[in-house]
Amino acid sequence: MALLDFAAERRAPDFAGFIHGAGAEAAVAGAAAAARLEASAYLWGAAGCGKSHLLAAAVRQAEAAGARIMRPGDADPGAGLAVIDGAEALDEAAQAEALRLLDAAVADGGPRVLAAGALPARRLELRADLRTRLEALPAFELPQLDDAALADALVASARRRRRELPEAVAAELVALLPRRMDALAAALDELDLHALEANLRLSPAAVRRWLKERGAA
Repeated sequence: MALLDFAAERRAPDFAGFIHGAGAEAAVAGAAAAARLEASAYLWGAAGCGKSHLLAAAVRQAEAAGARIMRPGDADPGAGLAVIDGAEALDEAAQAEALRLLDAAVADGGPRVLAAGALPARRLELRADLRTRLEALPAFELPQLDDAALADALVASARRRRRELPEAVAAELVALLPRRMDALAAALDELDLHALEANLRLSPAAVRRWLKERGAA
């Protein structure tokens, strides 16, 4: 596999590559159960907390197992995984389609549903019947992490890939980049690839130079 292909594969969302800290374990487990078609789930949290990553990881795992993936607008919902992202932003037509998926989920042979939104389901400004269906799903919050927790999560993510990320480098990334897990995860992948290609020893100064060249700092 070429180096660039390797990088692309590593960036493909999966559960092992999800950067999170304490408090998100239940949400990860809920999304993983949906991917195995064992249960439905509703994930909620602020932008950048990792909802879309978990939905994409669940889709990837379910597809690899041969499951059918459905989204609002798909015809004839049946067995498989139905995915509803950005619930708070669904327009009228999308709400009707999401309701159809959720109604199918309670029928024999219906799909499991993995949905996500920025707010608890009860606070979503949606049609009442759709909001009620979403409220009935097992709900899991993805908390926002403080800077120290974000840095710890980056170090742990690198360690899972058998790479050592100095704590000072993780702290530098958190200080200089948007404090969002999705942005930090993507930057960590790019930085790791850059270090491998350049045979670079990571340090806060090296990170600052890289971000300057990248145009991000």
